[in-house]
Amino acid sequence: MTKLQEVENGLPGGDAAPRSRSEQQPQQVAEALALLSQDIRESKQAEESLRQSRETLLLSLNELEQRDRDHVALSKLSNYLNSCLTADEACTVITSFAPQLLPSDVGTLYRIGAAGGYLERLASWGDIPSEEKLFALHDCWALRRARLHWIADTRNGLLCQHVAGAAESILPYLCIPLIAHSEMMGLLCLQRLQFASAVPNGSAALESKLELAAALGEAISLALSNLKLRDTLRQQSIRDPLTGLYNRRFLEEYLVHEGVRATRKNRPLSVIMLDIDNFKRFNDTFGHDAGDAILRRMGLLLQGHVRGSDIACRIGGEEFALLLPEAPLSIAFQRAENILETVRRMQVKHGGQVLGAITVSLGVAAFPKHGETPEALIRAADRALYQAKEGGRNKLASA
Repeated sequence: MTKLQEVENGLPGGDAAPRSRSEQQPQQVAEALALLSQDIRESKQAEESLRQSRETLLLSLNELEQRDRDHVALSKLSNYLNSCLTADEACTVITSFAPQLLPSDVGTLYRIGAAGGYLERLASWGDIPSEEKLFALHDCWALRRARLHWIADTRNGLLCQHVAGAAESILPYLCIPLIAHSEMMGLLCLQRLQFASAVPNGSAALESKLELAAALGEAISLALSNLKLRDTLRQQSIRDPLTGLYNRRFLEEYLVHEGVRATRKNRPLSVIMLDIDNFKRFNDTFGHDAGDAILRRMGLLLQGHVRGSDIACRIGGEEFALLLPEAPLSIAFQRAENILETVRRMQVKHGGQVLGAITVSLGVAAFPKHGETPEALIRAADRALYQAKEGGRNKLASA
């Protein structure tokens, strides 16, 4: 017999004396209502538990979907960065993808300056104060410790010196050190991060975002390192190691480019060929180190006689060339005369002694008058150079 049947029969536990139906009815109703109330509570508890489980499952699913989107975006970023040929292209990619991965009102990419010890702004988005363009490496805790530096509240962390002036207006902020092959490349600083205010510090979601930030920093670091290496190898392939001037390979490549440009825009283009007179005598008399000293000095002199668009080259031995885009023959001839006079006054010391008088012979040719192709233009300038040498050296001749 069930408990409900016992109630209806007036025999709870079987010990009570039989009661009249009028006495049994109120108690039966009360106990039935109590059982019904208990059933309702248990049902509501089951529904709440099911709802919480569903919300937890949806939250986990959303987090997984977000992680998947982040990884896809990070993969695209890495792919684009690996295809970049210049730092400017890399900056364009970074400023496009970084706000998607780590939404921030303000972001700045810094790189180590050429002099070292300081960071200079490479790219940015948002409202960046002008005074943040340059700061010392030791002003950033992330760079000092070579790890992420995350601050959501000034009461729970140390502000970096380079953002200390802004304080509350930039929180929460994150500094990501850019390190590749144990070399510090720069810094990515994100301010007013949008996800941080809604996520408790130390939560799994925050840890996931910081892991994403570290992956972002690694991708950017490797890209900057690869670009630096590629640029170094490129410079080694087109630069003369002794003088620092461009070599013949670069002259020929650049002359093709400038020849096409001059033809398309109907602009002038001139070439000056230059050769140090009696250079072998210096080597035989004073030694090859003295000859190298003369070549280095000549490289510095030519660098001082070029405009921003001009190209100075050492094309072999003691022979040099100047490529002058948009310069007509008259301007090139005047430039060559200035170089001739400057060399005549030049003195080079080596080993405590003056190496003696140094002179040069120069030949000038202009496009398209003396040659309509790069090869023809160089040959014309070479012929003019040999005319100057045959005329007694220390001279200037035009094709």
